[in-house]
Amino acid sequence: DAEAKQITCLKEAAVGDFDAFEDELLAAEQAVHEATARRLQMDVACLSQELECVHDADAEKQRRLESLRTELTEVRGEEERRQIRLNEAEVAIERLTQENHQMQNLIAKMKSEAECPAPTSSMARRPMAAVAE
Repeated sequence: DAEAKQITCLKEAAVGDFDAFEDELLAAEQAVHEATARRLQMDVACLSQELECVHDADAEKQRRLESLRTELTEVRGEEERRQIRLNEAEVAIERLTQENHQMQNLIAKMKSEAECPAPTSSMARRPMAAVAE
């Protein structure tokens, strides 16, 4: 019986040691779990801040892009208006050049008629205002 008591005592001690070991193991697992959860929460917080910074930078880039688009549209409009004015100026220069040539031809003709008047010419009998028309 003493041997059976001793074996029972050893078994109970072993079960008690195992229960204590199991409790320590569970406590360690719980501590690891809590530490991991805290670390993950901190990581999520950091990533959230980084994401917010990225969103802010993206929003700023979008505003800048819109500003540049607006500026480009204005510059294009200005360039179109400048091109229209340039075209109008070229047309006006061409018209004035033609008028100048006509006037030079008329002046040359009038000088020629003044130097050599032909009494039978119908131009010689017309008044100067009619010739200018």
